[in-house]
Amino acid sequence: TALMFLRYYGCSLCRFDLHDYKVNYDKITAAGGKLIAVIQSEAAYMKEEIPAGEYPYDIVCDPDCLLYDKFDIPVMAEGAKFEMTEKAAKIFGKIKELGYEHGKYEGRETQLPAAFILDGDMKVIYAHYAKDMTDLPDAAEIVELMK
Repeated sequence: TALMFLRYYGCSLCRFDLHDYKVNYDKITAAGGKLIAVIQSEAAYMKEEIPAGEYPYDIVCDPDCLLYDKFDIPVMAEGAKFEMTEKAAKIFGKIKELGYEHGKYEGRETQLPAAFILDGDMKVIYAHYAKDMTDLPDAAEIVELMK
């Protein structure tokens, strides 16, 4: 199981990640896996924004950041600035192509994402704490990690 900690649904980067996991979910399941996304949005807001069945995986709403704290997922350091890397530029280019715009602000604005792969016994076999908002495995990388 890939357990992906994102930010919140209004974040265009989060929407892009959710989209990437959705359109490539068949590859994740073909590798014998599944995915769960954790976001800081309120469940009521998500029900308003997303049609039922939009995503083929579970999305867990954690507006109080209890799971983020349990997994010790950090926020950006105070005063840290986002560096536009080559990877980040490609991602933001795709976000623009897809027409994703920033929506409602929720949760911790400086929250960093994280990724975990859990085995069948729910033991963490891979953990990645992002250095910036774009430093997260995409669907193709998740598939490779699950092999």
